[in-house]
Amino acid sequence: MSKSYVNRRDSIVLTAIEIIHELGVQGLSTREIAKRQGVSEPALYRQFDSKSDILLAVLDHYTHYDHLVFETIKNQQQTSKQGVLFYIQKFTEYFENYPAITAVTMSFDFLTYEPATVDRVKEIHQAHYDFIYALVEAGKKAGEIKEAIGSEDAADTVYGLLQLITLRWRLSNFSFSLKERAVSAVSSYLNMC
Repeated sequence: MSKSYVNRRDSIVLTAIEIIHELGVQGLSTREIAKRQGVSEPALYRQFDSKSDILLAVLDHYTHYDHLVFETIKNQQQTSKQGVLFYIQKFTEYFENYPAITAVTMSFDFLTYEPATVDRVKEIHQAHYDFIYALVEAGKKAGEIKEAIGSEDAADTVYGLLQLITLRWRLSNFSFSLKERAVSAVSSYLNMC
């Protein structure tokens, strides 16, 4: 019984991500999820207490690999610049393999208006930003990154480039290699640091 519970729950989350990808957060409803799942709306509530709980599960799914990527960078003892590029490579690979998940990233602003998700969105965003910031700080201490480069500015630029290029990729209907474009842009920026 537990296995079907996990499978149905995961299936609902994946369906919610697809709906966000196709219709945006504003198009996500329990009615639409139920329709695509081929179940009644009340059946969804056997797995989740509310639409907000589904959104929280979507955010958890979105961050499923975050800890693994962060720990891998720490454990590989890479230089700061290598760590930043590894971060960009791994997340763009994830996005290229699962383009629909990028709709979650692009929905962060909308999700800050949902009382149940605002703290989780801020937490996710802050964790990514803090990780890049820490890599920049370590690079400055190691003399790998120029001291004159502001750590906040560098973290904003790297994180911002990833977000902007991901948005361009989505708007182009995924017509170019996200990984190649993001790695190239971030690498060019890091070479100036």
